[in-house]
Amino acid sequence: MSRSARRLRLVVIGGSLVVAVALAALWVSNRGDVNGPTVAGGSSDVGSAGGTAGAAGATTAPVSADDESTLGEVVATDPAPSYGGGDKNVVITQAGWTADERVEVSGYVPGVVEDGGTCRVTLTLDGDTVQAEAVGMADATTTVCGAIEVGGPELDPGLWQAVLSYESPTSSGASAPSIVQVPTR
Repeated sequence: MSRSARRLRLVVIGGSLVVAVALAALWVSNRGDVNGPTVAGGSSDVGSAGGTAGAAGATTAPVSADDESTLGEVVATDPAPSYGGGDKNVVITQAGWTADERVEVSGYVPGVVEDGGTCRVTLTLDGDTVQAEAVGMADATTTVCGAIEVGGPELDPGLWQAVLSYESPTSSGASAPSIVQVPTR
């Protein structure tokens, strides 16, 4: 047998093996596990809406004889996370002096996911207090207190103490102080 014939034979055998392994993997993945959903005859896992429970609270779409496009497709059905209220630690992510001569503070409230609470920045220096507020916005796992600008040219130069606090009907809390230097202008 010639060298090129042997190569062709090896390529055909190798290709056949790759196809066989791919088909076996496809067959195994479509079998489902013993406790998984079944299409014909129903399943003990079928919920009241006709779907089947899946991992991490997702459900598979209901299967009908007329629509095979949803067979085994995972559908997002989880409600938004709900986190308890009460006293919370607020986290300052940024506090500094801006080019437009204001102090800007931003942060978040971990463990609270809600819109409408009040984010308040309080600056203090030698008995002087300046405040500004913004509305908190729900994020995936926190409530965000976006960039809140406080003061302006009336702020005296020095090391101001910034505290970010949050208050809503269900939660409240305050951050640890952060020092912001207001420069001499």
